[in-house]
Amino acid sequence: MSRLLQHVALALAVGLSAAHFYSFPLFESPIVTDIRYYVYNAWQITEGAVLHRDLFALKTQLASFTGALLYALGEGFGVAPLFAIRAGYLLIAAAGGVLAFEIFRRLGRGRSTAGLLGAIAYCAFGLMGALPAIGNVPKLLMCVLASATGLLVQGRHWFWAGVAGALAFMDWQPGALVGLAALLSALLFGRPVVGAALRVVAGVVAGLAPFALYYALQGALASALQQILIASFLRGADSRGGGAPRAFEQIQACVWETCPGYGWLFYASFVGMPVVLVWLWSRRGSKEWRLLVPLSIYHFGLVGFSLVDFQWYGDLMALLHSSVFFLAASWVALYGAVSDGLERLARARGPTARRGAGLAVGLGFLVVAVAIARPAFLRPELSLRTSSSGAHPNTTLADQRAVAELVRSAVGDRRFALLDSSELLFLLRHANPLPTPYFNDAVWRRYRGAPQEPPALTAMNLLRDAEADVIVFPRTLPKPPELLQRYRRRILYSADRTYSVVLWLARAR
Repeated sequence: MSRLLQHVALALAVGLSAAHFYSFPLFESPIVTDIRYYVYNAWQITEGAVLHRDLFALKTQLASFTGALLYALGEGFGVAPLFAIRAGYLLIAAAGGVLAFEIFRRLGRGRSTAGLLGAIAYCAFGLMGALPAIGNVPKLLMCVLASATGLLVQGRHWFWAGVAGALAFMDWQPGALVGLAALLSALLFGRPVVGAALRVVAGVVAGLAPFALYYALQGALASALQQILIASFLRGADSRGGGAPRAFEQIQACVWETCPGYGWLFYASFVGMPVVLVWLWSRRGSKEWRLLVPLSIYHFGLVGFSLVDFQWYGDLMALLHSSVFFLAASWVALYGAVSDGLERLARARGPTARRGAGLAVGLGFLVVAVAIARPAFLRPELSLRTSSSGAHPNTTLADQRAVAELVRSAVGDRRFALLDSSELLFLLRHANPLPTPYFNDAVWRRYRGAPQEPPALTAMNLLRDAEADVIVFPRTLPKPPELLQRYRRRILYSADRTYSVVLWLARAR
């Protein structure tokens, strides 16, 4: 009977995760945030482009390769590639909810209710579904792989834990925490220790080898290492950073923007931190300890990293996965304490009263958790601030497509290059003649002619070198005299004016 209930609870967790993540508007969401660069990368990979060689790419690129795979699958099965990418990434996000169920079922002493509390907590923050509904967002695979690694370590599957760590790093450099968690766990729990550690290292090598081989065969290994390992240290310069105080300020601002009306839940979730620390001490030497240690190394490490370096939506999505872990830990600990206490009180009245008390407590906690997390269609509406890219909160994918057709007509057969409104590249299936679809501090440092060259001049030089007759200049930069003299501005709007693109067309000579 208990086995049947466990299967029923697992089915409920699967259904909850699917209902929650597929409640996000994957058919209507506009292509916004940095994700627009990654859907473009995905398409370009299917066209034969090599990241780091043909396109400047500051981060590790598992999201781009995964997007390319989903793009190709969509084309192969007659599904619009963008929707295939979005459906695939929502599936990955939903898988994280199922993993949360299994993790907290085990940490809750095998109680399925504890697992369901973990799955419900996983649905508490809308940003975790809103970004995958846009496209192949980096850092999502890292977060899901971190959960999988905890379960792999508990089962002493050292090689596959190493593979998962390597893939987490390839999704985002701080994903190296996942591999580190696997290695330290092998040193703690391995039998024998050296063999377990070597298997983790072998898994890491096996996970990284296909990427290294691919880049080596494409003549891009040196540039990939330079851009990933060296240029990534410039991340802080392009962030809204400034050390821990500034990072914390940005986290606060981003939380209140993306968690309207329930930002308090983000801060309340960290009550679970001491709960996890108590569990680490009280359960040492147990099977649950093997699950807790790698998860704790990763989640505490990610929180620490976020307090030093934070860059808005994508970073908050990763931090929210850790917030969810601590939130679920606090719920499960409270549920366990109340359940155990009531069951002891009801024990004198017989097994029926004991089971009834357990059922009542479990149902009560689940109802309260659902009321707090508001999963699926109960979730609050979320509007991302994207006006700097020409898209306002009410912009839809249809608006962007309509304006993209206006751009197509305005450009005609003239040469077109852009450093902003990068979603146009994907919507028009237009290969940018520049080595980057965006302009930021890292691009400026890579392509400036001299250390003191102003960013606006660097951007202008890149666009001039592309010999384009129609350009999109970065909105956030001052307009250099050359742009104003050689080009005339034309703004194209969607019908409801919620989305716009600023074109600069070369003047007749």
